[in-house]
Amino acid sequence: MPLADLVTRIEVARAFIDQYAIAHVGAELTPIDAANANAESCFSQVQNDVIAHCVEVRGGRAI
Repeated sequence: MPLADLVTRIEVARAFIDQYAIAHVGAELTPIDAANANAESCFSQVQNDVIAHCVEVRGGRAI
């Protein structure tokens, strides 16, 4: 997986999280939006993909 693809996926996930956080602080987060934020399991999948890629690049060696 190219590094640029991982960076793009991180930026998209960050934009979603920021959007939900801003709505929460402004008391504009609806229950449906909160459920969507909770259901977005892609965030943890992005984290797993980035970690797996970093381990692959480093050859599984400890940093």
